[in-house]
Parts: sequence; C-alpha cells; structure tokens
Amino acid sequence: MLAPDQVLLLRAALLPAEPGIAAWREWRATADLDTIDRGSARLLPLLWFNLLANGIDDPWMPRFKGIYRHTWFGNQVWMRRVRHIEATLATQGVSPIALKGLALANAYYE
Repeated sequence: MLAPDQVLLLRAALLPAEPGIAAWREWRATADLDTIDRGSARLLPLLWFNLLANGIDDPWMPRFKGIYRHTWFGNQVWMRRVRHIEATLATQGVSPIALKGLALANAYYE
C-alpha cells in the first residue's frame, strides 16, 4: 500500500499538465529530499522530466536534473553490461527474455 505522499509523487511524475502540476505542488509543500524513501527517490528522474515538460521552475530543479543525469549514466553502464551478456548468451544459442525495467526501458523510455 502506498502512503499518501507516495501517491502524490507518483501523480506528479506521471500526470500531464494541471493534474501533475497540482500533485507536484501538494507533494512539494511537505517533501524533504534528505529523508525521502528509496522507492520515492527512484521516481525523481521521471519527476524532473515531467516538471520540465510542464514548464515548472523550482529551486529543486537543478538537484532533480543532477539525479536524472546520474540515473541516466548508471542506466547506460547497466545496459552496456546487459548487451554484453546477451551477446555472450547468443553465442551459446540462448535467447534471454527481458523483464521489468529492461523491458520497459527498451519499449517505452526515450
């Protein structure tokens, strides 16, 4: 079960235009980035991207951008490793199936 602040953050990260902006404002009013839980912290790159798309200017935006860039870099390193593993498995006739984050990243994220 998600806590109310987690629901607000999820809405702020995913909903377009006014519903997302309203959720952002409500979440921002009580949020503390220094004590945020791990699950919520994983949404911050997506939040930054959505806030940017909605023209939000906030003092936290540079911090979110840094988190986004750090996550992007880590994902690139991870994807390179996965491609290497896939190539190694392919030489043995094994076709892996991507699940969860990898499948979503390849199918839906830019």
